[in-house]
Amino acid sequence: MGAGLTARRHSPAWLGDGLYVLEWALTLAAIGLWASGKIYVPLMNAGSVLLVGAWTLRWAHTRRPFPVTPIDLPLVLFMLSAAVGLWATPNWWEALTRLYLYLGAVGLFYLLAECSPRALARFSAGFVAFAATLSLYFVTQNDWANQPVKFAAVRALGLALNRLVPDLGQYKPHPNVVASVLALVLPVALMLALQSWRSRAMADRLTTLIAVGGGLVVLFGVGMTASRGAWLALAGAAALALWWWLASQASPRFAAPQPAVFWGGIALVALAASIVFIVRPQLITTIFGALPGFSSAVSRLEVYQQSWRLVQDAPFTGGGLAAFPALYSTYILVIPQSFITHAHNAFLNVLVEQGWPGLGGFAGLMALAAWRATTQLRAAPDAYRPFVIAGALGIGIMILHGLSDAALIVSRMAPAMLVPAGLCLAGAAQSAGARVGAQGLAPLPAPQPWRRRLALGAVALAALLLMVVWRPALTAWHANMAAVAEARVELYGFPTNEWNDGQYADYLAPAESEARRALALDPGNRTANQRLGLAAMLRRNFGEAAQYLQQAHTADPDHHGVTKALAYSYVWLGEYDKAAPLLASIPEARTEFGIYVWWWQAQGYPELSERAHATYQRLEP
Repeated sequence: MGAGLTARRHSPAWLGDGLYVLEWALTLAAIGLWASGKIYVPLMNAGSVLLVGAWTLRWAHTRRPFPVTPIDLPLVLFMLSAAVGLWATPNWWEALTRLYLYLGAVGLFYLLAECSPRALARFSAGFVAFAATLSLYFVTQNDWANQPVKFAAVRALGLALNRLVPDLGQYKPHPNVVASVLALVLPVALMLALQSWRSRAMADRLTTLIAVGGGLVVLFGVGMTASRGAWLALAGAAALALWWWLASQASPRFAAPQPAVFWGGIALVALAASIVFIVRPQLITTIFGALPGFSSAVSRLEVYQQSWRLVQDAPFTGGGLAAFPALYSTYILVIPQSFITHAHNAFLNVLVEQGWPGLGGFAGLMALAAWRATTQLRAAPDAYRPFVIAGALGIGIMILHGLSDAALIVSRMAPAMLVPAGLCLAGAAQSAGARVGAQGLAPLPAPQPWRRRLALGAVALAALLLMVVWRPALTAWHANMAAVAEARVELYGFPTNEWNDGQYADYLAPAESEARRALALDPGNRTANQRLGLAAMLRRNFGEAAQYLQQAHTADPDHHGVTKALAYSYVWLGEYDKAAPLLASIPEARTEFGIYVWWWQAQGYPELSERAHATYQRLEP
């Protein structure tokens, strides 16, 4: 294989290559185990043993389990927040599966971060081949007859493929999941084809065939997914590549380096877009609704706005890893069924589940990787430059696609989410001046005095801010703890597809205690009032529930979950005049009250059943 790693100690070539291959095999086997099922099975625990084995091999040969990269700190922060999310989640086994997939992404990233150019080329060829296989599997195995398809031509072609290829009866990935992976692979296929085409060696000709043929199959698959978010992301990545070239032409005129012009232009566009969407948020719906195919964007803005309320509930810890579907259904829609699987925005989804530390790590690692790639691109050795470009384009695709979809990070394809960063930094580490060869990487430079002063200044500023905001921060902390504690009880076993009968209400005492501590500091805190109101509803104390929920509604009158719970509390109290204006904004109310007629009767509350029936009759269909 020949110098597969860039940081191995001096040893016989056959030993280094053998350990390198074994390290890859163990890591990929672990990822395969973790991605093998949609739900947790005990066999997945063996994957952690395999990954630890791979890291142990690296430590035994290099005296360190991981290479040093520029994104280590945000990556550690992201993974620590994921571990906290495992603690916070109401569904521990589903969260553990997600954490394992993230560990697979970390393992793959660190392998790529110390790859040689030849090893990167082989990985890229394998990545393209995997994506092409996934594309063929999707287009032939997707149920085109019964699944919603946005374009008639795509459906017709899919049905023809279904007739040609028999149904294997196996896992059928969602089109958005497939699109999220295939879109990342296209720049890899393009750059691999361009690099291998320059060589006359027979092996490189084969690589060119894989890159070109596989890339075309992947492109076909992206088209068949009909994922408009992926299409926009690819178009955006092409625009970024064009802007990079234009920045190189404009940099002499501005007397500024190309990366400065590039990032300055992006910052201006991002600022302008942010202002426009803040002033006219409905443009999000308008833009997606204007694209061809039927539109699911009508509720996208509503999902974003209501998901932001979930962020406010648990800003420090997040609501729990893999908990978004349960949180949204229970505290926004107030239903016991799963409604949506993610927030349709990767950054917002991470923020809901892992809090601000998780978002800081997630956004930070991508930003640092992209920054390092662009600032070191010209200095990168020729053999690395195509992979740096592919990685930078991949990060652009991830960011742009992540603004409208979160399928990659919440699915079995999550181990691929750090591949672009790994490609970027494998080359960036070399362009930074690290030595390659038996002696390993050059030692890191000593910390500069200005960096120490900057760090001390940051600590002092943080201490000053803490002194100013300690009371709201402490209030938010207690409300966060209340939200997490209540969700662990209410959402256990979600989805139950049945309304809560209140049998576990006594287990909510710790959550109520934390909520009261929050209210002692801020009586108007929406999260604490909402959680206490919901707990009172479970105990059938609707008068107390209405008091708390009215406070929450005053704090946030646009919170769908608070409005609905308050309206229903007034109905159960027999105060329809107070409930009526609130029910006007709840389109599902009439259907649910029709069910409540039977449900309250079955629970032994005939008076509440009568009130449900009266409300059902008052609400016009």
